[in-house]
Amino acid sequence: DRQLFRRFVISLVLHTDMAKHNDLVVKLKRTITTKKETGTSWLDQKDDIKAVLEEAQFLLDMMLHCADLGNVCRPTSVMKEWCKRVITEFWRQGDLERIHGLPVGPGRDRSTANVPLGQQFFIKVLVSPLYTLWNEVVPETEICLKYLHANLEYWKKESELKKKKEQERKKQQQPPSSSLKSPKNDAKTTRLSSASSEPTITGRKCNPNKRREYHPPDYVAETF
Repeated sequence: DRQLFRRFVISLVLHTDMAKHNDLVVKLKRTITTKKETGTSWLDQKDDIKAVLEEAQFLLDMMLHCADLGNVCRPTSVMKEWCKRVITEFWRQGDLERIHGLPVGPGRDRSTANVPLGQQFFIKVLVSPLYTLWNEVVPETEICLKYLHANLEYWKKESELKKKKEQERKKQQQPPSSSLKSPKNDAKTTRLSSASSEPTITGRKCNPNKRREYHPPDYVAETF
């Protein structure tokens, strides 16, 4: 009836909240274990309509929660596009939090973001345990686990690539050894500087009123 349908929809929406994730996983694991021990199947309480409805609601809640986290269980090309959109949304929210003087929430600070590591954590800690259990309920989701493992390997490679790029960037920022002046040149520069009444830099006249342009380094992770 209408009230039952409304209750189901409200429960579905509420269970997309990540605050309920751990409780859902624990309940799913406990229910699977109980059914194995008792030899019962899902929705098998024929004489108890209330129990059937409660279990049906739980299965629907789990199904939508899995779908909500399922972008990393898609082919890599699709996963990357979804990841880009989600991360962009998080970063924009973090920008607004910073503008309004609010603390920037975890995963929403683009200046410290490390997407490859973040995605590995997301897959290993949150999605993989969930889908491993869900696969016992819906065996057809085996393909999702295959894509999940492939995407985890993709992010591992991206993490290594990012690490190498950061090491190369640090090397480029270091001054070359040939640019170091010998004591003889330094003494010559000092004599030239002291002989002039105007401020100088390495023997060249400079305008003290002229501001030097400052280009801040790009701290934002190269993501995609």
